[in-house]
Amino acid sequence: MFYNRGSFAETGEAGYFWGGGRLQYIYPGPTTTLTFANGSSLILENIATVLANFSDVANGQQFYDRFCAIDVDYDEEEDSAVTSFSHFDSVYPQPVIATNESMLSGHYLDGQGYEDVAVLTVLAFDPQSVTQFQEVAQQFLVDAKRDGKTKIIIDLSANVGGYILQSYDLFRQFFPTIEQEGISRWRAGKAFMAMADIFATKLDKFDPAITTDHQIPWNISWFSHHFDLDASKKPFRSFDDKFGPYQVKGDNFTNTIQHNLNDPFFSSIDIHPFSSVTGYGSRRNFTQHFEANNIILV
Repeated sequence: MFYNRGSFAETGEAGYFWGGGRLQYIYPGPTTTLTFANGSSLILENIATVLANFSDVANGQQFYDRFCAIDVDYDEEEDSAVTSFSHFDSVYPQPVIATNESMLSGHYLDGQGYEDVAVLTVLAFDPQSVTQFQEVAQQFLVDAKRDGKTKIIIDLSANVGGYILQSYDLFRQFFPTIEQEGISRWRAGKAFMAMADIFATKLDKFDPAITTDHQIPWNISWFSHHFDLDASKKPFRSFDDKFGPYQVKGDNFTNTIQHNLNDPFFSSIDIHPFSSVTGYGSRRNFTQHFEANNIILV
């Protein structure tokens, strides 16, 4: 939310108050007035920032060619780790590795007495490429251990959130043998229950042995009682077991729910970006590079 040197060095952003923040999608008017406790005020002009490059875009076809047509080289470029870091300057350490948009970056401290300390800066968990985020984190931990680093700081001071499964993946890279706990429940309103009923009808005769790629996205949805686990990490026995509804302080909710990342259908087709979370499927049996007592969260 506020100015953070690390965030500014990596992205050039100076906090929500520098821009529109989470209110940026609502037109704020031509000016913003700041009124101070002493009665004085400051009127600032609001300026729009165009994030996309609209040069040479003058009609619908040019717009389509620029922003809608598939670039066959996009994935290859996206998956290449950054080797130059234009946002960084002398007041913040240069990273030894970072994702393309600097959402995740690894650093080594070089001050006296800190030669064995590494820093992993995580600005958010919603990167441009979840695969690259995963790969950069993995490579940095391996490299830091190889380079004699025995302690690591995980800097979340500027983190704005993001994908839950991305954070699960990073946690399991640090602690491969500890299964994360993430239990929640959904509010069982009329619209939610109507959607769950539709999924139940669709999956009434679901047979895992003969399922199709078309059916899998339905089956691994939170609206499906065939997917997810209860608080004891056991499958739900029926529609009512998962969706209830259950009364909690006078309101209707589902049962407590957590992801079943061991479900083979979860990683069987490429329908979401998190088909390969560390600790599951093909990413099991990782090595823990840092002891828990040598890890600090900031």
